[in-house]
Amino acid sequence: MTRSFRRKRLSLIDWSLSAVRPPGESESGDMALVKPIENGVLVAAVDGAGHGREAADAARIAVTTLKEHAGEGIAALLRRCHLKLRGTRGAVMSLVSFDGERNEMKWLGVGNVSGLLVRRRDHPGSSKEGILLKGGVLGYVLPPLLPQIIPVLPGDTIALATDGIHPDFMKDMDADTPPHTLSARLCARYATGRDDGIMLVARYLGWNT
Repeated sequence: MTRSFRRKRLSLIDWSLSAVRPPGESESGDMALVKPIENGVLVAAVDGAGHGREAADAARIAVTTLKEHAGEGIAALLRRCHLKLRGTRGAVMSLVSFDGERNEMKWLGVGNVSGLLVRRRDHPGSSKEGILLKGGVLGYVLPPLLPQIIPVLPGDTIALATDGIHPDFMKDMDADTPPHTLSARLCARYATGRDDGIMLVARYLGWNT
C-alpha cells in the first residue's frame, strides 16, 4: 500500500512525504520529521529496527526526541536519540539541517537511510552528492559523528529514503519535478515490497522566494 502526503510549503523549503507499507503490516516503523528551527529547517527520516509495534515505538521515541531538541546540532541530536533508544529495538536515521542565513546544509546518517542531494541545473558544484552514512544503530552502536557542511542554492533538492525504497531511486532524482510529484513517483516505482518505506523530498527555496 502506497500513500502520499502533501505538506504545507514552508518559507525555506518545499517538501513532500510518501510512504509504503507491505501487506500484513499494521504499523510502520518508518517516520519523518520536518520542523522549523532558528534560521532554518530540520529534516529527518527514521527507521525503527525490525517490524511492527516495537519498531514503531522506537521510531516514535526518536522523532519525539528530535522534535523536542530540534534546535540543537545534528551530532547532538544523534547522541540524544542514541541515549533515549537504549533498551528499545533501536533505530537508524538520516538528518539534514538547512540554514537559510548561510545558504548551507549540514547532514549525516547513522545506518542505512539513503540521502541524495541533486543540484539545480546552473549550480557551479557537482550535480549530485550522497549523504555520508556511518555504520551503527542508535541505541546500540554510536559511531563517530562529523556532519558534512554543504553550500546550497535555491532549487537544490534532497531526498531521504529508508530501506523499503530501493537505492536505484537515485538515478531518477531531479531538481525540476515538484516535490509532491517526485516523492510519490519514486516511492511507487522503487518500493521493494518487502519492508516499510518512506520517501521524503525537500527543495531548498531560500528566504527570498
